[in-house]
Amino acid sequence: MRIPKSRIGRFALFFASEMISFFLLSVNGIALIHGSYWITVITDMTIVFQGMIVSKLLIEDEKSRDWASIWGFTCGGATGSALAIFTMHHLWR
Repeated sequence: MRIPKSRIGRFALFFASEMISFFLLSVNGIALIHGSYWITVITDMTIVFQGMIVSKLLIEDEKSRDWASIWGFTCGGATGSALAIFTMHHLWR
């Protein structure tokens, strides 16, 4: 996998990555509270796997450490948490 050359592409990649990551972290917390072993294990493994891939991309490509990427990470993380709250509020009650 390669980092997109355009700023918009890097923003979109890291936005999506962090949105998924923060969503999974939130779901993981809820699963822990509810004592759901399978959801906890699956989200733990997915979070670690995704983190390793993103770390590899950040280490290997200097362009991935620009402001477009940083804003993508920041906005994606906040969106992922908000999406998790919305989803859990409407589905897991």
